[in-house]
Amino acid sequence: MQDKFISKYYLVIIAFLLFATDLIYVYAYFNNYSVNLFKGSGYFMPLLINIGFLMYIAFTFDKWWLYIVPSLLCFLLGIYFISVLLFNSLVSWQYDNIHSPRRTETLLIKHRSASLGETTFIYEFHKKSFMGLLLKKLDGADMEVRDSHDKNALDVLNIRNPTWVNESTVILHTLNGEKTIMLE
Repeated sequence: MQDKFISKYYLVIIAFLLFATDLIYVYAYFNNYSVNLFKGSGYFMPLLINIGFLMYIAFTFDKWWLYIVPSLLCFLLGIYFISVLLFNSLVSWQYDNIHSPRRTETLLIKHRSASLGETTFIYEFHKKSFMGLLLKKLDGADMEVRDSHDKNALDVLNIRNPTWVNESTVILHTLNGEKTIMLE
């Protein structure tokens, strides 16, 4: 009887911590942040952890109706995972960092390219914060560059020679002209 109480006590603590973590993810999403805890997985790993916890609850209480939600989530996660694999096999994102002169700020550049006669380079800019665990997408900084020459994405954006105005402002000398990015 005492063991059953202790296991339920730990179950409640784990459920509370998992719920708090989920709230952090929701808050980050609605404030244009993404959590960089699990590299390259996005929201896949936290969702998998939630499903595993729900399955554990179903096994612990041995009620048939508790299996419905985790089973449905597993099915939906499987569909999501397959669609992400198919999409990423066609077009995948590359990541590069630029550090400020004193290394107090980091600009993460997410880029990909699509070719059909000429190449279109697509860039998204993110600021790393909270020891690199959070990525803040910089509003209005996304850009596309079209190029008919044989250049790679880094040469088009010219990230090897950025001009830092201060620790929070960088100027990139692209093929389309200068692009000023403010990390604030």
